[in-house]
Amino acid sequence: MAVEIGTADNYLDLLEKLKVFLTTNEKLVSTGQQWEILSEKNEGFPAQVFFKAPGLTGKENIFINIRAAFDTNLDVYNWEIFGAIGYEDNFGINEQPSKEFVHIYLWQHKIPYWFVSV
Repeated sequence: MAVEIGTADNYLDLLEKLKVFLTTNEKLVSTGQQWEILSEKNEGFPAQVFFKAPGLTGKENIFINIRAAFDTNLDVYNWEIFGAIGYEDNFGINEQPSKEFVHIYLWQHKIPYWFVSV
């Protein structure tokens, strides 16, 4: 089991820490369970990361995309997390195949976190 506990500076730092955990954690890498970054957009806003996970057998294709959304006037700093059935390099996050998304409500202050991957 891969575990990381820490504190992020804000919602964007939390995304960076999740990205590093999923792609480089020693236990995930040693078991072939690390995620792959298919694409990312960090210049300007919103920040976006397109991931592909191997699944438990290593043969599945699991596509998860995260967009950091914010509105300083409303004090809104969130993630939109999209699941999709595939990945198209030339498509934006809203055009990915059969995407569905949920919001995670965060903030622009310190965020304690626990990442656990079984």
